[in-house]
Amino acid sequence: MASTVPHALAAHGLKLRYGATEVLHGVDLTVARGEKVVLLGPSGSGKSSLLRCFNGLEWPQAGRIEILGMSLTPDEKQLRAMRRRMEMIFQSFNLYANRTALQNVALAPRYLLGMSHHDAETLARSKLDELGIADLADAYPFQLSGGQQQRVAIARALAKQPDILLLDEPTSALDPELVQSVLDTIEQVSTDGLTVVCVTHELGFARRLADRAVFMDGGVIVEQGPPDRLFSAPASSRLAQFLRHIMH
Repeated sequence: MASTVPHALAAHGLKLRYGATEVLHGVDLTVARGEKVVLLGPSGSGKSSLLRCFNGLEWPQAGRIEILGMSLTPDEKQLRAMRRRMEMIFQSFNLYANRTALQNVALAPRYLLGMSHHDAETLARSKLDELGIADLADAYPFQLSGGQQQRVAIARALAKQPDILLLDEPTSALDPELVQSVLDTIEQVSTDGLTVVCVTHELGFARRLADRAVFMDGGVIVEQGPPDRLFSAPASSRLAQFLRHIMH
């Protein structure tokens, strides 16, 4: 019998333009609850734009988006309710410079989830501890390395207790030696039940994390499937070319 549980995310016929440039050409993509999906493709392929449409940061000129079975609209009240259940981690860390790591992580539980000051700080400390940075609770962002700042950003996202986590190339702003530790952290927190959609160029990470890889180029989905199959036997010449470029 088919499941009645709605999917986590769905894009139906999305078309998005910036001026005269169309960056999404009728994209269809459905992500099941608890599924881990990676988006791959060259710069300008539409990966980040698709992620921003899911989060209501961009509005397509055509098509529709569903979040946890509900059609997304520009209504501010609905957007706020949706964003309580979804969190997005960007390439830049976007931490508040005048607040400590603990304060950055405790903000959302305090003001979005309505927790008391004590409960929000307790939750924030537990998230910092889970990510191995409990000793940095009183540090300000300027006192942290890039990798530490990104782990604080991940802790902040998880403190909202989201159903869906979107990540837009979360290691692109990091020095190469810090990349692996942050990727390991993302794998660690991507537990059962959490829906994850991640834009990345890290093929090894994609193999380990994802149930499905989606390759985009020119604003369309060219190919998708289990990462092992996609990376070892691509069906399209465009994906094969992309993989040769990435691996070299």
